[in-house]
Amino acid sequence: MKDPLAQSSQHHVHFVKVHPPKQVNPATTPSSEVVSIYTGAALNGVPKPIPELETTKASGIKMRAVSWFWPGRFALGKFAVIGGLPDKGKGLTSADIITRCTMGSEWPCEEGTAPKGSAIWFTAEDDIEDTVVPRLVAAGADLD
Repeated sequence: MKDPLAQSSQHHVHFVKVHPPKQVNPATTPSSEVVSIYTGAALNGVPKPIPELETTKASGIKMRAVSWFWPGRFALGKFAVIGGLPDKGKGLTSADIITRCTMGSEWPCEEGTAPKGSAIWFTAEDDIEDTVVPRLVAAGADLD
């Protein structure tokens, strides 16, 4: 495979994006395309798809402003983590933020209003049945 970064003697900043493997039906896809999309590895006779890489020069990226979920704290569409030692309030803080999101409530300190929406809560410390859901109920979250 030709190295897309070696096309020029000049130095540039590149970003690499991994695309999920294409899902094709080998029975209805021309064999030349199947070969280019799939590796030789197979599971139960089905070829294993390989991801595709796309590189883009930084000069080709159109910049845009960050859209904020909670202005200056959490951006929309970005992954956010509330981390720290056990028993320091991460779960209570998360329950409060999720409640404000599901209800479209005001942020503290007159920082605007939470956009009404859904949330995904990953937890490794608190039990869902006896800790997480009771905290959401106590905070007034929309559980649906």
